[in-house]
Amino acid sequence: MRTCLPEFPADTFRPGHGVVDFLLGASPYTGAFVIGHTEEPMKQDYLKYLKLGEGPLYVFYTPFHLPQLDIPVSVCRAVLLGDAVVAPKGRPYCDAAAIAKRDLKVGETLDGIGGFTAYTLIDNFDTCLSENLLPMGVSQGCKLIRDVPIDQPITYDDVELPADRQIDTLRREMIERFF
Repeated sequence: MRTCLPEFPADTFRPGHGVVDFLLGASPYTGAFVIGHTEEPMKQDYLKYLKLGEGPLYVFYTPFHLPQLDIPVSVCRAVLLGDAVVAPKGRPYCDAAAIAKRDLKVGETLDGIGGFTAYTLIDNFDTCLSENLLPMGVSQGCKLIRDVPIDQPITYDDVELPADRQIDTLRREMIERFF
């Protein structure tokens, strides 16, 4: 499969700084991809040999993502070896914001991930925090106190959170710890 990179602003990729993004309409299906950057001549030679282009940006794409196959391995590693397959490196860098799937009205209750009221867009965590965006993982059971038009982000100001939820406590603790 041949992959073409869109034009990126020159300052998009800087050594030591990650970029979070996602892809809609991947062909033939969704999958996982990474855009790598190197200006090291030997690495560029190897990547060119592997038909990944001239560089300095290289796309690594897997047309599938099978987390259901990773779960048993992750559990076994945790139990038998006492280690984590995936562990956070520190503060969050992205967040999954809830976006209205349709015009939402005051009094409606959000039905969470996979529901009929909202879909998810990923953005930088700092942006989501500064704009007070409601994370999709927190959205279930939230009651709207303001109308939200279709395709608009849902904010904490738009909802009333259900009482005494552990997820809200954990989110507050995470923000206090890292921000």
